[in-house]
Amino acid sequence: MGFSGSGLYSFWGGRFERVAEESGLTSPLISMLHVDSRGTLRVGTLDQGLFRLEGTRFIRHVEDGGLQDMPVSQVLEDAFGNIWVGTNRGIVRLRRQELDDLAVGRIASLHGNHLGREDGMLSTETSGWRIHPKGLKTRDGRLWFSTINGLVVIDPAAFPVNQVPPPC
Repeated sequence: MGFSGSGLYSFWGGRFERVAEESGLTSPLISMLHVDSRGTLRVGTLDQGLFRLEGTRFIRHVEDGGLQDMPVSQVLEDAFGNIWVGTNRGIVRLRRQELDDLAVGRIASLHGNHLGREDGMLSTETSGWRIHPKGLKTRDGRLWFSTINGLVVIDPAAFPVNQVPPPC
């Protein structure tokens, strides 16, 4: 269980125990929990972005667009294993392979795709701090995010990704 102010708690051995800061989860401001299709726990915070539980340690999702400093309100997984993160500055798509590479130390940061006003969002602030569900995936694979100005619907199967590497 996560609490906004008192941290993350696990239930083990018949009792609740607070997850220690030494585990790598350095924020007590928990905003959401998400378990993906592989059973990986991700913890969203209000002040330090997104964390992933790897074994007994939490790894912070450091991303070149600043995800580590954004409040996280929503996390959804698409049919391709990508993780989509709702923040107060838009929606960020993170690729599964990069998430796995970060977890084992092959890379130092992630390179997400950021969606905002220029992509048609009326507001970049996803909502749901006290609303449940905050977002959802429909049977057809579309992802629905609540924002402070309505809903954003993303079809990951039709999401354009630039495959051309930048010039050196």
